[in-house]
Amino acid sequence: MFVSNARLGQDNPNGNGSNGYANIDGKATGLIESFVEFDGVTNTGTLWGGQRYYGRDNYIFMTDFFYTDYSGTGIGVKGTELGGGLWDFAYIASNNSVGDNEMLNAFHVRADYGQWRIEGMAKQMGENVNGDEFAKSGFEGHVQYSPSNFFGFGNGFSKVGVQYGQGLGGSTMLGRTFTNYNAYSPGGVGFIDGSTEQTLMSAVKDGDRTVRAQAYGGYIGENWLFFPAVGYEQTSYEDNVDDFSYWYAMVRPVYTMPSIDDFAIAAEFGYTDNSANRDNGGNATYKATIAPTWTVGTGFGPAPEIRLLATYLKGNPGVSSNAGEDDHDFIVGVQVDMWW
Repeated sequence: MFVSNARLGQDNPNGNGSNGYANIDGKATGLIESFVEFDGVTNTGTLWGGQRYYGRDNYIFMTDFFYTDYSGTGIGVKGTELGGGLWDFAYIASNNSVGDNEMLNAFHVRADYGQWRIEGMAKQMGENVNGDEFAKSGFEGHVQYSPSNFFGFGNGFSKVGVQYGQGLGGSTMLGRTFTNYNAYSPGGVGFIDGSTEQTLMSAVKDGDRTVRAQAYGGYIGENWLFFPAVGYEQTSYEDNVDDFSYWYAMVRPVYTMPSIDDFAIAAEFGYTDNSANRDNGGNATYKATIAPTWTVGTGFGPAPEIRLLATYLKGNPGVSSNAGEDDHDFIVGVQVDMWW
């Protein structure tokens, strides 16, 4: 069987490419994905080739980030049967589309055995434009356990995983290829210092090492949904500068309001902290949100939602004028979205 896949997208309403947040290659408008799939070429599994979102299996919707995102252009086989498990193999190239154009070559392998997943990636660049002292290669690994319930009990889902990387597999590159989206991910250059420059993603050295651990899931009750997430990351640098670390904890309870059709009340409570803030005299960030939500099930896939929200924020990123003194903010708004 032959399948052709394509996804047309636009970066932002201005169409000027100033953000490129959601795109693989940072173009303002164009084909975000364009790849083909073939069945029957290999004994089992599916052969694919082209530009695609790849490896985005660890999305935590409360943080709005993927913790593995290996998107790019390449070729691979997904779901081939070997040794009693399902294996993926891929070569992926990703271009730094913002700033100096450099290409990352990545070789990915993944094995799923029941509820366990093990994967690894080797990375290489011909040149690191940040300087000769920075890494031109690296590796990373990921082990994940996914119970078929909510952390061993109750109806729901959960995942527990640990990632480790070194060189181009560590620091801002752990779990990532060059994409604008990845530049903003927690632990990425946009997260640490606000930079959107993809070039700085590869400003890592051979001895830089990063470990990331996280657990998240959802409990599904009769009238309640309960979604917790907790994570920690630490990077140790080769040149003996202070380690960078951050951690977060959050929970989203949802009451489905059985007495009112298609209506629910969601809340969210979160805490984040990182060492860069603390080193600058800043404090952790606290968030509390309440969001009445109307959902209309169409019966054929799309589920439009209208959501009112009120959010209270407290924290301080650490600036000389008011370091150590928390800022407070209260935000109200409305969101409209559709997912399927």
